[in-house]
Amino acid sequence: MDVTLSMNLKQKQFLHSVKESLRDNTFIKLNLGDYQGQELDLKNLFLKRVIIKRQEKLSFLYRYKTRDITKNYLWEEALTLLSELLSADQFRFAHLFTLTQDVKLQFAAGEFGLNTEKPSLSELPSLAHDKPKNRKIAAQGKPYLHALKITDAQGNVYKNAQDKYRQINHY
Repeated sequence: MDVTLSMNLKQKQFLHSVKESLRDNTFIKLNLGDYQGQELDLKNLFLKRVIIKRQEKLSFLYRYKTRDITKNYLWEEALTLLSELLSADQFRFAHLFTLTQDVKLQFAAGEFGLNTEKPSLSELPSLAHDKPKNRKIAAQGKPYLHALKITDAQGNVYKNAQDKYRQINHY
């Protein structure tokens, strides 16, 4: 059965807003909440754009009571899954953040309602999957790190000295 056939107009409009924001490169993030489904301890679902192996995907972060699970999907797969998750017996609340507007979909009084607001965020987040570490001490140009046998002459940290380098940066 096609999931979009069972969706009401507000759900379809919301899904269209998500597709449009991805297409127009205005998508910032999407949060889903008020979970009513069968999975125990599932609280929220957070979506963001990421680039993994030079391919843009949507990252789904499933937030459970005691753990988080991340799954990455191509846009088509992600939108199909999202259309299944936006229902009265799954996630009853969704908040889309874009550069042009914020869109809220909420289930109340037996039906979904749609609300549009001014954008609350004004810049796109980084799409990098692996974010660079913020180090207080750069490894390059520090002869004392080389003398301590933590880096080579070029300032590259040795594999077996990664823990010590982290410890030095910590203090």
